[in-house]
Order: sequence, then structure tokens, then C-alpha cells
Amino acid sequence: METLLKLCNQIAPLSAELTEYLENKLKRKEVGKRTKLLEEGQTAKYIYFLEKGLVRGYYHYKNKEFTSWLMKEGDFYRL
Repeated sequence: METLLKLCNQIAPLSAELTEYLENKLKRKEVGKRTKLLEEGQTAKYIYFLEKGLVRGYYHYKNKEFTSWLMKEGDFYRL
């Protein structure tokens, strides 16, 4: 979470109150390799910040799998 707050502060300085609020609201979630963050047909409920690793977004078309985006460490993505 410290990495995320540092990144936010680089974009625009956060007040002490906002920093405290985010520290209380944000939750760290560890997931294993090949974990699906969102299933087909689900509505996004979370915003993810990737501390370590790589995430791939993909879709199926005519029985083939296509990668639509990649998310690397330090990226934001809404799911």
C-alpha cells in the first residue's frame, strides 16, 4: 500500500486526512498465479493496483483466446 500512496503523492500531493482515509479503506489482496479477477459477464466492483507481477486481460472469439491488455507493476486498472 505504501507504493500506491507514494505514486498518488507524485501525481498530486495528498492531504494527511486523505492519506489516513485511504490507509483505512484500501485493502491488500494477494492472489496466486492464474487467478481470475473478473469472470465473463461480471460487473467491475474494484480498482486494482499491481505491486508485483503481471496481469493479462483477454477475451474469446471463435474458439480462440486474444489478449486485449497487459497490466504491469505500478499500473492502475479498474475491474
